[in-house]
Amino acid sequence: MSTAGLVVIGNEVLSGKVEEANAKFMIGRLRHLGVELKRIAMIQDEIDIIATEVAMQAQSFDSVFTSGGIGSPHDDVTYAAVAAAFELPLVLNQDVLGLIAARG
Repeated sequence: MSTAGLVVIGNEVLSGKVEEANAKFMIGRLRHLGVELKRIAMIQDEIDIIATEVAMQAQSFDSVFTSGGIGSPHDDVTYAAVAAAFELPLVLNQDVLGLIAARG
């Protein structure tokens, strides 16, 4: 059986301003797929905290999912933090950008 971890990212979730609903969905969906969810972490929107948690889960589990922290706010740091977790540069994917532009 494969294993997974979930990182729920967001100051607004931790403060109670936003109700977290994705974890419940992921628990059920992963169970349906036969994946054992081993850890859920709710963390702040901070690059070092996100990078550390994602890196730890990536070393411990077969898959890592993130929820929250992605959006248009100026303080969105999730992409940079996940890149840092894997010690990779953050690169804009032109193919994905083209797909987004085509829909817009």
